[in-house]
Amino acid sequence: MIVRRRGFLLLTLGVCACSLDTRHLASAGDGLAGALVVGQSYAGTAGASGGTSEAGVGVATGVLVDGCADLDTDGVADCNTTLVSNPSFSGDVSNWIPVGGATLTWDPKNALTDLPSGSAKLRASTARASAFQCVSLGGAQLVVAYANANVESVGNIEPAQAELEVSYYDSEDCSGERSRYFQTPPDAVADAWVTIQAGALSRATSRSASIALVGLKAASASELDIYFDNVMLKAKSP
Repeated sequence: MIVRRRGFLLLTLGVCACSLDTRHLASAGDGLAGALVVGQSYAGTAGASGGTSEAGVGVATGVLVDGCADLDTDGVADCNTTLVSNPSFSGDVSNWIPVGGATLTWDPKNALTDLPSGSAKLRASTARASAFQCVSLGGAQLVVAYANANVESVGNIEPAQAELEVSYYDSEDCSGERSRYFQTPPDAVADAWVTIQAGALSRATSRSASIALVGLKAASASELDIYFDNVMLKAKSP
């Protein structure tokens, strides 16, 4: 099915509540046959050119390769390929910067069985909060983000939502105005580890990207508590 939205052309090939396999990702010019989901997570600032997007949420599978998570199920340990520093929070939350009134602390809760390890606990009382990291990026790349997320429930109150948001910058250090961005579909599954993922093309002028662990608080809640683990940011030539 072909859908036109905000001037972008989205090809919807199917929906599956499972991990997205980046071995089948391709640029718009190459087609997207084999991709599990071509979603609507892609977004851009005014004037940004369109691109393909991949998005989905699935139950955490617990796949490990050489003691590291393999969320994209390509048989290669994510800790050897991710652009992110401290992706699995094995002992602290170093390299991640909380913003928007959030605090980010280390917690022993762990998505998989890659012990000793833990997770990053995002806590805030604001409607939206996040913690981010800036990484280098070399021009036009097909960038895909993955993470495990666990939203803590608070009685019968509507749970918070967890997202990843990736923004592209023409600067070397994520400064200035972002040129485009994409985000994962919000996940609100309470008290269970799930895998969230999305991806989109960067611009030829992109030189850095920020990846943010995002929490969205329900209006009826006083605060949010979300755990993130095994953050994977992968880039390859389109």
